[in-house]
Amino acid sequence: MSEQELRARLQRALHTRISAAEWLDIKDQGHVRDYDDEDLSWRDLCEIVDEVLRRLRRHVENTQREQRGELLLETKSPERLPEPTGVTAVPAPLTDRTAARAAALDALDQLHLGPTAWGRIRREISSKIRPQGGLDEALPQWLIELKFEAWVPAEDVRSIYQHVQRDLLAEEACPKTQPRTFRVAQFVWEEELRSGKRPSWPDLLERWKERNPDDKGFTDWRAFRTCFKRGEEATPPRYKDSNAHIASEARRLQQLKERWEEGPRFGLRPY
Repeated sequence: MSEQELRARLQRALHTRISAAEWLDIKDQGHVRDYDDEDLSWRDLCEIVDEVLRRLRRHVENTQREQRGELLLETKSPERLPEPTGVTAVPAPLTDRTAARAAALDALDQLHLGPTAWGRIRREISSKIRPQGGLDEALPQWLIELKFEAWVPAEDVRSIYQHVQRDLLAEEACPKTQPRTFRVAQFVWEEELRSGKRPSWPDLLERWKERNPDDKGFTDWRAFRTCFKRGEEATPPRYKDSNAHIASEARRLQQLKERWEEGPRFGLRPY
């Protein structure tokens, strides 16, 4: 089994996405080698990788909390449920200048608030991914959630977005499909919904011409159908994760939300 196949199998078994950085850490600890050498069973490997992922993600979360000034000494408290967020805060570094300015702002705010508020400053600079869809017939998608204070340079925002996007998309660049091709796909799907079934291609072309009298580009219904096929192919985004995996993450998130909302009934409190 190749590394790629093993990583995909672990993701399915653990119902979570394993980033490239997390996979590198798992390999560096020798767990993949031990499994290949049959020193670890499949069950043992799953348990170890699950614990490694939890540790790595706690470390990333605590690092981000520390950077935002949120990491305080914690006293014993009732059991707490995790906030229902998506699979994960995504580490994407700021430029040195922006990180230094954020730290200086922390110090300035701390000075204004005084020593009694030490460590309680919250800088709103974060990136997360969240699954949506797949619970019904809608296509599952990854959402990228960015939260920045207004002073953060647009270049940093763009860089972090691209960093996160590259880790999600299977395609390296957006398709160079013409806008009209997407509009034709939209038109055909809307007509299919309106009619209850897809009308014939000659009929669809006639309806298109009625609504777009200035479009003289289609010589016959075959050209119109070819344009639709290109739009049908280009419209759905292509993620590195399968639709089934994203849908399973969306279901897991929904269950976590339900637990989080019901927590107070059982003496639990959210973060």
